[in-house]
Amino acid sequence: MDIIQIVSFGIAILTAIAAIYNIRLFVKSFHADHERRKKQATIEYTAHLLRECRSAIDAKYKFQTLTEDDMNRIRGNSEEEAELRKIMGTIEHLSVGINTGVYDKDILYRMSASYFISIFKRMRPFIDYMRKEFSQNAYTELEQIAKEFEGSKKGVIIRKSKGEIKFS
Repeated sequence: MDIIQIVSFGIAILTAIAAIYNIRLFVKSFHADHERRKKQATIEYTAHLLRECRSAIDAKYKFQTLTEDDMNRIRGNSEEEAELRKIMGTIEHLSVGINTGVYDKDILYRMSASYFISIFKRMRPFIDYMRKEFSQNAYTELEQIAKEFEGSKKGVIIRKSKGEIKFS
């Protein structure tokens, strides 16, 4: 091997190292951007949805747990039942997004943990009714989120993140 081949080989090695380094930087940037977008989407989408759901529920049922009188009225009024099913379905779909990682759980915890716990407790009579009449699995995603958030509030579950974008 002559000097030109050795130099060429050295340059090839350095070029490969630089390429690997650049690929790692690109992957890290891609992950950071994805995570930031996920957090931003969680804030934008959930804030809008929860504001609508909260307004509808609070206007109709105030800030209390559904009573037996409320449940009798709901069961006797298919329009009111359908409206409440729609609202609770929206919250359940949001819970699915959180439980599957589509949305950021830590952001939702910071934004609305108390609301998720509260809505699950307040709507428990309706949830029990839906489970009895239609499906035992009704609103299980919401229940999972509410129980996890309640455990976190009590210090049972410690959040893993302080909210920073971990790949940046």
